[in-house]
Amino acid sequence: MEKNELIDLDDFLIYQIYGSARLLRFKLQKLLDANEPNFTPEQAFLLYKLYMKDGQSQRQLADKILNDYPNITRLIDKLEKKGYVRREIAENDRRMFNIYMSENGRSRFKSYIPLIMDEREKLLEGVSSDEEKIVKNVLKRIEENVRKYSS
Repeated sequence: MEKNELIDLDDFLIYQIYGSARLLRFKLQKLLDANEPNFTPEQAFLLYKLYMKDGQSQRQLADKILNDYPNITRLIDKLEKKGYVRREIAENDRRMFNIYMSENGRSRFKSYIPLIMDEREKLLEGVSSDEEKIVKNVLKRIEENVRKYSS
């Protein structure tokens, strides 16, 4: 394919998504560092998931954002070391653990909620709820295609 047949890289949707994701990660890390050094976005997302539904298994917590099962184990180890979560043996399967927020973790996460909501409002300034839904749907379709063609 010749250069004149290619679209400009800045008009390439995948490139824009990649750049936005990197910029957003940097912005979020900077926000978290200002409040607690060495606290990662992945740790914040994991606490968010537990705040919304406490007592999930490691498998339930390992999703597209938090990566794979070994990575979730390391994240939980770090949060447990900070005193933010605890593991308890699952009642129905003694080989598995359920993860619970500690009072310290719940208190710490609650202190982040105003920051998260304020930052969300700033980042979505000028974006209507309809536009947000469209972007979510497009990203979901792209993600499905990535999974479909990655196997």
